[in-house]
This record gives sequence, structure tokens and C-alpha cells, in this order.
Amino acid sequence: MILKQINGIATRLRNTSWSSLRMIIALLLLALLSPVLALDCVKEANGTVLGSELCLSQAKAGQWCYSSNIGGAIFKGCMDEYTNLNDGNDGNVNCIDIGNGNCKKTGKFGELCCCDKDYCNFGTVSKLALSSFTFGLAWAML
Repeated sequence: MILKQINGIATRLRNTSWSSLRMIIALLLLALLSPVLALDCVKEANGTVLGSELCLSQAKAGQWCYSSNIGGAIFKGCMDEYTNLNDGNDGNVNCIDIGNGNCKKTGKFGELCCCDKDYCNFGTVSKLALSSFTFGLAWAML
């Protein structure tokens, strides 16, 4: 029974024109790679802070991450916009190194440290390159 089905599929493939077969292969390639292309560039911000604290929040590429000690209270997190957290008194915000060492480590008291926008291992540039390669491959198959 299974051999008959395989034989039927093989017969259909033999009768299928090369352009139709290439289209099927191209669509299968796109379907297989689409989850990879849809990956969101999010990494856990678990790099070392100057000091001993770790930033435990999730950071997207290009966000500002901070660990601050303001009035004895420790605040951690990541945000889209640069904000000066110095309270004018004892505000102390340490730089955070997320993943690949692209954070600046020369922050002043009360200042956030900018992390490189492409710090993710599989960043925007890689995704664009892979998607254009996949599109080109699919186009060549058609």
C-alpha cells in the first residue's frame, strides 16, 4: 500500500515540469526558513555590571540597560530612550555589558550606558542577509 503511494508520487513528479518542481522546492525552502527569519532579536541581558549586580531583564537590540542604586534602592531594567537617572544626590548607575562586550564601560554616575544596536548574535544585518539570500535562491529556482 505504501509502495503504491510512493510510486504514485514518483510518477506525478516525473510528469511534473521542471519549472513546477522548482516552484515547489522554492516554496518549501521559504516555508522552512520563515521561522528563522521571524526570530526576534531578543537576548537575556545577563552581562556583567561594573560591580556585582546582574541585569536580569530582557533587552532588545538598541535599548539602554541600567542597574542603578538610588537612595539605597536598586533599579534594573532596559528602556528605549536614554534617561538620566541621577537623582542629584547618591544616584549611581553602572554600565552593563550585554553578551558581546559592545557596551561602553565608562559611564558617569547617574548615566545609562548605550549598548550596540547589533549586539545580538543573530542581529538585523544577519536576518536581512539571510532573507535576501533565500529570496534570491527561490527566485533562481522559479
